[in-house]
Amino acid sequence: MQKLPTKKEDGCAYIVTLLFNLPINTKKRLSFKFTFEKNMKKIIICFFVAASSVVLAQTGINTETPKATLDVTAKKDILTFDGLLPPRLTRAELTEKGNTLYGMEQDGAIIYINDTSGGDKQSQREYIDSKGLYIFDADAANKEGRWMCLFCYGLA
Repeated sequence: MQKLPTKKEDGCAYIVTLLFNLPINTKKRLSFKFTFEKNMKKIIICFFVAASSVVLAQTGINTETPKATLDVTAKKDILTFDGLLPPRLTRAELTEKGNTLYGMEQDGAIIYINDTSGGDKQSQREYIDSKGLYIFDADAANKEGRWMCLFCYGLA
């Protein structure tokens, strides 16, 4: 007489043998056991990754119900700093990036220039002459693109 598989030794065969009242030697024919157990973790992970990409189509910061692609809600705590900090660069750092890094795909990119003492005013940086908030207009200057002032503080 063969020994009944135990939960610890062979969980899948044990459950199938008990549920379907199969003869003990049927355990050898349960070839799906290994495939099922090995692939189940992969199947579950794939399911959750796919589900999370649909669920996280909108991102909220300090809110559980975002109302746009990115919804940032201020904290009500009086000791918390509120605001949005765009990437801060000097004109010299922007000059080092060259004239071809920003293109059509970066149309609408926003940066904050905090120092205009270095770098140059060539090509895309033609209109960067003071400290301030700039947006990249990819269609400007025959589609070469230019950084345009959104809010600037005047001449540096």
